[in-house]
Amino acid sequence: MNAIVQTIKTVFGLFFDDGSLALAILALLVAIYMMARVESLASPLLLMALLVGGTLLLLLENVIRATRARR
Repeated sequence: MNAIVQTIKTVFGLFFDDGSLALAILALLVAIYMMARVESLASPLLLMALLVGGTLLLLLENVIRATRARR
């Protein structure tokens, strides 16, 4: 049973190494979804740019934070 739990944790860790990154990306997705529901708020091109730019910024912040933590 212990080996099964360890395997599940390892597989889960492959996809969600940092919980704060996963939560931040989910929050970004929810924010963009809410903006998309209000059609007059933003154009599809702007929403796409926010999604790509926001994801890249979150990944960059995560890499910087992980690098500082290892020092």
